[in-house]
Amino acid sequence: MTEWLKNLLLQVHPPLAYILVFAFAFLEGPLFLGFIVPGELATILGGALVSFENASFLPMAIAASAGAALGDSTGYWMGRWLGPWLLQTRLGRWLEHRHFEAAQTYLKEKGARAVILGRFTAALRVLLPGICGIAHMPYGKFVWANALGCTLWGFSMVGIGYLAGTAWDEASKLAGASSVIVLVIIVALFFIPRLVRRLHKGQKG
Repeated sequence: MTEWLKNLLLQVHPPLAYILVFAFAFLEGPLFLGFIVPGELATILGGALVSFENASFLPMAIAASAGAALGDSTGYWMGRWLGPWLLQTRLGRWLEHRHFEAAQTYLKEKGARAVILGRFTAALRVLLPGICGIAHMPYGKFVWANALGCTLWGFSMVGIGYLAGTAWDEASKLAGASSVIVLVIIVALFFIPRLVRRLHKGQKG
């Protein structure tokens, strides 16, 4: 799959490159297809195309973000409509045994934040949209958190591919670790200003 995807994406030019990155990012979301569809790798390769000047950064990042957001929304509704049936199948029982319990616990603990932060963890990125649907999380709550998480993910993964350039292969091997690093940076950027404000208020008091 990796070689085929590499040969496909690195030889095409816009607008087909944008369409392919959109499609691969989209296909991760519906009912756990992300276990077999390399959406993250395709997005990093899209960033490499930008580095080779075969595409532009902003359209590529938007394509990845929009594909991921729409795919996850599709996964949410499929989970809401088909989830109870899926859990009775052999695949559903395997997924529940392997992943569902941890993902459901994570969702209960974090709420909407789970949707944002889970986008940067491979298994959670695949599972959470469907689980949010199965759990009947309000769609309005899901969609804004998902849109934010997918935008951060899309821009950061394209950025990683862009910075890696010809070393995109090494970057893709470290995609999971890269996601964790990006997640740590995002969390830090969110919490540090809050911490500074709290300390500043404490000093005034």
